[in-house]
Amino acid sequence: MNTNLIDKENIKNTILSIVISILTFPKFEPDFTIGLDSPYMWALNYLFLNNYEFLKHLIFPIGILGFLKHPVVVGNCVLYAVIFFSTVKFLFVFLLLKLAQTPSLRKWIFNIVLVLFVSAFINIDFAIIGSCIFLLYFFSIQRNHLLFILPVLLATIGLFIKSSIGVNSFGVILVFFIHNLFDQKNIKQTLIYAGITVVVVFLTGITIFQNATLLVNAIWSILMLVKGYSSALALFPENNWMFLSIFIVSILSVPFLFKEKNSRYFYFLFLLPLFFMWKHSILREESSHYSMILGFSIIFWIIVVISLKQIKPIHVIIPILSIGFLWGNLKYIDSNARFKVNLSGLKNFSEVFLNYKSFIERNQKISKENIKPSRLSKDMLQKIGKSTIDFYPWDFSYVPANNLNWKPRTTLQSGAFSEWLDLESAQNFTKEEGPKFILLHVVNDWNYGLLGSNDGRHLLNEEPKTIIEIFNRYSIVRKEDDLLLFKKDSIDKFLPALIVGTDTTIWNKWVDVPSFDDAIVRAKLICKGNIVNKLKTFLYKGEALYVDFKLDNGREISYGLVESSAKDGVWVNPFIQNPFNNTVEPKVVGIRFRCSNTFMYSPQLIINWEKIGIKDSNGNSAALTLFSKNQRDQKEVLKEKYFDFERNDGSENNHYTNRISHSGNISNIVYADGFSQGYEFSLDTIWNNTVSSINVEAEVYYNSYEVKNCVLVFSLEKSEGSDFWESRKLNISNNDWNYAFIEKRINKDEFNKGLFKVYVCNPNKTKGNIYIDDLRVRFIKQE
Repeated sequence: MNTNLIDKENIKNTILSIVISILTFPKFEPDFTIGLDSPYMWALNYLFLNNYEFLKHLIFPIGILGFLKHPVVVGNCVLYAVIFFSTVKFLFVFLLLKLAQTPSLRKWIFNIVLVLFVSAFINIDFAIIGSCIFLLYFFSIQRNHLLFILPVLLATIGLFIKSSIGVNSFGVILVFFIHNLFDQKNIKQTLIYAGITVVVVFLTGITIFQNATLLVNAIWSILMLVKGYSSALALFPENNWMFLSIFIVSILSVPFLFKEKNSRYFYFLFLLPLFFMWKHSILREESSHYSMILGFSIIFWIIVVISLKQIKPIHVIIPILSIGFLWGNLKYIDSNARFKVNLSGLKNFSEVFLNYKSFIERNQKISKENIKPSRLSKDMLQKIGKSTIDFYPWDFSYVPANNLNWKPRTTLQSGAFSEWLDLESAQNFTKEEGPKFILLHVVNDWNYGLLGSNDGRHLLNEEPKTIIEIFNRYSIVRKEDDLLLFKKDSIDKFLPALIVGTDTTIWNKWVDVPSFDDAIVRAKLICKGNIVNKLKTFLYKGEALYVDFKLDNGREISYGLVESSAKDGVWVNPFIQNPFNNTVEPKVVGIRFRCSNTFMYSPQLIINWEKIGIKDSNGNSAALTLFSKNQRDQKEVLKEKYFDFERNDGSENNHYTNRISHSGNISNIVYADGFSQGYEFSLDTIWNNTVSSINVEAEVYYNSYEVKNCVLVFSLEKSEGSDFWESRKLNISNNDWNYAFIEKRINKDEFNKGLFKVYVCNPNKTKGNIYIDDLRVRFIKQE
């Protein structure tokens, strides 16, 4: 081809790339706040500027260069990130335009529209992975070694920005090696490319880590994180498998329906990244993660279509069906989900590049306002002083809010994916390595407790090794609002752990808990997945696991569970939900393990009971001193009502059956779009001079062979302005009786009168019965 023509095309594509990049420039929002995600984003930016040496040891899915993906207003991090993103996006758009070149004006205009559409939602992940694909494609044509070195460089940088970016990008490179080997049939050439890859990765890594050992450790840590990602972070919403099956079949159909050489080549380059993106999105199946596979699939189909010289109707129909059905399944995950396409690029570009100073100042102001809730009291700050401190489980916003002397742990936040990661986390709290203080902040859980964690799990079961290390080395020295301050002790508190018994059981069966009031009791679960489980976990995800605790007050409580953590010990006793008061909480007397599909596991479970004694124990309640629990609960039950449904009391909606029951012979049927027998109570009759606040508790057992959920309801009517309707969704996880509990605090000043109701509602509009039994309601006096 004429050199002048090539130069003209490159100039035209360069100008077009700049214009398209500006028109589709994304909205940057670099403020930070409190919570789970924003604090780690702030931490990555803060540490990059203030403690880069620590980042070299970081073991976290977002890497040493993570600020390039999540910039916040710390120093010049936003500027660096914007420049990096703009450069990579320009490269992506330029290469896509180069691919879109065609002699046909109509086809060229069609391609430009597709390029504009893709550019409107491109993020740093897609830009890096896509650029690697384009560069390797053009390298396969031109054999210019710079076109091979660049994608390896991008993949390496991507790996240290976020592990998933690197894994996807190196997946492209791996497929290129395999395709090149079979296409060229030249082993020597492929080995040379592999050698170049190793050299580029090493030189880039050495530049970033400045130490070969740290580089190797970082790559090893990333591989271990990827290996353990599956079970720990999985969510289990309902899917429309007809929609997902059509999507999968459409992807697999490409080699048969898109027969041009270029389209097939792009298909193979995309194959591993598509699978990895599928795994990443479908594991953590919420709208933000699911949108990744949706966006990446759109890019895949557009590139395949652009690569075609001749487009047939089938080449348009298949992508539309594929994306449409994948999008349709998103509505089952989150009915309010929206796939955002950027339409304000020019405004966004102007805000960042033309008004950068005011842009930064505004986001700094927003950030300062956002972290105000993390300001500590004078007494707490005086207690901490200038000593080193870390935060558990994950909110670091206390550092910028109070200018504290933060000593971060190498795993940054809680949430161990595996035994290996838990051990790494625990090593940060040893006598030698641990900070002087740990500030633990509250996370509310599904069971009205204050020690919650991710995805319905209990904090004491999230990182078993780390938790034991913390309580062995640290003691609570201050309780304030929703915070616990731990201080490092001079000596260890725990005796060596002992296995004091073993139970062999099955799923969904209650097991008695051995009683040791002077020690911590944990259950180490051994369960073995079968070959079908392993295959399903590889292609999709594993099963949801749960642990149920039966308390000595009759209540049952359920939490999510990660298999690898359960193997290291499920904290059983002393059972703690509220560490902020000094009241001894109910004791766990029974434990049960459940699985979303027991077919995927061996039916036999083994529970090894672990006892961890306390040194210098002076009594039977030694373990409770870990939480300063020294007062017995003195609940005053003002009123209690129990329904066993064994006899008809003349109430409305009182449909009974002897077909199924939890206790006795009779249960209450709740028909579709109907209500159970319930309890009504006039609220104004309970208030007097000594009662101004109550806690209402209700518990019920429920079952159904036909529907998946129901609702337990508290409502207040005729209160003259203070009516409420509060519900708790009750998931029916198996064909057995499920337990539910709901509570609400009610104050006389706010709710002086009204008709208080408790009942179960069946929200299924057309069909499906629910059975309830043993409904109990209590009104408990509060001080």
